[in-house]
Amino acid sequence: MDVIPDLPWLPSLQHPGSMHRQSTWEERATDAHVPLPMWQRVAFLAYARHRGNGHAPFAEGELLTLVQKAQPKAGERALWRALADAKRYGYLDDRSSLRCLVVPPTSVAQGLGHYNDPCGYCGKRNRRLLTKSVSKTDKICQ
Repeated sequence: MDVIPDLPWLPSLQHPGSMHRQSTWEERATDAHVPLPMWQRVAFLAYARHRGNGHAPFAEGELLTLVQKAQPKAGERALWRALADAKRYGYLDDRSSLRCLVVPPTSVAQGLGHYNDPCGYCGKRNRRLLTKSVSKTDKICQ
């Protein structure tokens, strides 16, 4: 009998999961009528744009432009703080940048593209760990 490895990013009885419509996250992130903190808007945009490899690449200035739809006075310095907060709160992986937001490896499964495709911006490949548990310090890029 084949042994199936415990893949921590796949839904299971211990960690149930479902699919989500990515466009909904972008709509929420850019909705000026919803008073969200900026770090949450940034995290929502990562979940809105991530590919199968967990990376959400953005063009130069695109992330700020999207956030400014909801918070027109937002500047790049505030965006950097929001990115740091989203990482600190565990909504984004530590390797995220303003050009490539990376969702935590245990938070999502699937998306457009293959889970091991290189990122369109940073060129990194996804390195998901085949272990029973993945700690917050595990890296998905090498």
